[in-house]
Amino acid sequence: LCLGAMGQKFSKDGEVDADEASPAPERSWSTRFRSADPQLRSQSEAGLLHIESVPGNQKFDSIPLMRGPGTLTRKHRWSQFASAAAMPGLLLADVAKVPFRFAVKGPKRPTWTLQFEEIVTALRSVARNAPRRRIWEGQADLLRLLTSSVGVPKLVCPGSIRYYTEVVGTVQSEWIFPIDPGRPHLTPKEAIHHSDDPVILYIHGGAFALCTPGTHRLLCSCLVQSSHGVLLAPNYRKAPESTISEATDDCLAAYKHLLDICAVPPARVVFAGDSAGGGLCVCLLRRLVREGLPLPGRGAALLSPWVDLSEGLDGTFRMSMQVNSNWDYLPLDLVHIFARLAVGVEAEAEEAGDKDKWARLLDPDFSPIYAEDLAELSGVPFLVIAGEVEILADQIIEFGHKLEEAGCQVELQVYRDMVHVFPTMCPYQSPGPMCVENIARFARGGEQVVPVPLPEGSTAGHSEA
Repeated sequence: LCLGAMGQKFSKDGEVDADEASPAPERSWSTRFRSADPQLRSQSEAGLLHIESVPGNQKFDSIPLMRGPGTLTRKHRWSQFASAAAMPGLLLADVAKVPFRFAVKGPKRPTWTLQFEEIVTALRSVARNAPRRRIWEGQADLLRLLTSSVGVPKLVCPGSIRYYTEVVGTVQSEWIFPIDPGRPHLTPKEAIHHSDDPVILYIHGGAFALCTPGTHRLLCSCLVQSSHGVLLAPNYRKAPESTISEATDDCLAAYKHLLDICAVPPARVVFAGDSAGGGLCVCLLRRLVREGLPLPGRGAALLSPWVDLSEGLDGTFRMSMQVNSNWDYLPLDLVHIFARLAVGVEAEAEEAGDKDKWARLLDPDFSPIYAEDLAELSGVPFLVIAGEVEILADQIIEFGHKLEEAGCQVELQVYRDMVHVFPTMCPYQSPGPMCVENIARFARGGEQVVPVPLPEGSTAGHSEA
């Protein structure tokens, strides 16, 4: 209890719990970025980035989110330790309330089960209580410890699946492929040429800074089991040490490895990715066009792709970013932090010279929704998937429509009541298996995916309370 109290004191004063807050009113929200007070500014070479107001129940007034170079004081070190030590207790407390609330008030969304709501609540708790001072000593290591250092155990993944680790390019990568009872010791290259099933290049999500192929192992294993294909998941370089450009380089190296080393015909390859990985898939496709390399013949499956890193930069949000924060587990302030880390912006853009750094968020190489050359991808089929109540729903749907306008073959699916990258949380629970099966059908090629229309009477960002 003491650690929990200290963590709340030093982390986010004034935050309102989404479980206790009233529904967000439908009105226009805005944010603006301003300097910290002079006393705090004098402690650092750069100012602090503040989000003065964000939609609904997620309000973080005067919170130092990003800090330039400087020396940590004892108070700041203690704040980091207290916040980290309090997170397990706060997580257990938040999850423990779910069964009682579920029994009394029912599910937050009509189709949510108790297990699914507990998982979403746990993710919301971790995201809400994570330390925001990114550059301060140890903070990046803490977030990666919580997300990247713990992979899904292979014992809980589907049987008859083999895992093989290999350095592809310069990064560690994981192969996942079915076991052939007659040839149990197949290598990935042998498994590729053992059948004509799809070869999947899977680019995992994690806000360009977190997670590994291990954290997405369960989803990838289910996808391999359904598609009977071979999957390669590169552990690309992450922010803040690297930017999206370096991550795209690693994904390109993995694709070249498939074509050159493994001798895979491009017609058998399909790209797949979730969240930041979905955005990287589009960045990789545009890079292939520029370099004159063959495009994947079986297309790209984008699961909750993050394709607009600049949302909120001009002080405005799409409706889903405002309303769906009541249900989704992604906090708006962390979305802004990771967006800026991914493009190499580390300080407040107050000076005229820094405005060029903020403009990177509008670069199509980082935010593919602004690309004007999408028509060059017209030969690539797309499967674009979104959750109805995820905060990125509107930008995903808008990107799907832009692909259609550019002449691309697009299958756009919005799953009712689902949050960001929902199959990673419920691969065995509806509608997770349907989503995985649709991606597998798309990867096999020539098979009709099960249509999932937008729920009647509801649009992304305007869902019923």
